[in-house]
Amino acid sequence: MVDLSDMTVPALAVTGEELWMAYAATGDTITGRLDPSGATTQLAHFPLDPEWHIILPLEGGMTAFYSTARPSVSTGSFDAQGRFTDRVTSPLGGFFHSAIALPESRIMWNRVVHDSGVQRSVSVVGKVFPDGRHEFVSEPYLLDFWSAIVHVGEHLPDDRHAPLHTAVVDDAVPH
Repeated sequence: MVDLSDMTVPALAVTGEELWMAYAATGDTITGRLDPSGATTQLAHFPLDPEWHIILPLEGGMTAFYSTARPSVSTGSFDAQGRFTDRVTSPLGGFFHSAIALPESRIMWNRVVHDSGVQRSVSVVGKVFPDGRHEFVSEPYLLDFWSAIVHVGEHLPDDRHAPLHTAVVDDAVPH
């Protein structure tokens, strides 16, 4: 068994159908395989940048890494033996405070902007291509402030103006 007790942020992120990655805030990273019985086998152990705040597993073994201290997203991929290869760092043109992975290697980015003296929540969708490059594929759109945004659909349409299949959750207590 692999000891994951000191791993944090996130403790476990699925990077493929049976591969997993554990990442510690120190950058210490372990990849492994999960068999159908739930047993884990360590595959590789290596360092990653210790500043990642958001790690998003995408399709095809690709993973996106984002630090809220940098206006860019970095991508990398994992092979079947759990080895990591850096791909591309793409500029985002600004900072985001949250992101969620969507099907087809798309990412929904969210940030707060000031519009006429009012804070607004703005989201935009980007796509990570097979070479690791990230590009925005939607126009920015306004959202109310929500406590969570989660993907609920099976895939996103290719039409950049079609509605997103997402749900938002407001945890405000009714009065």
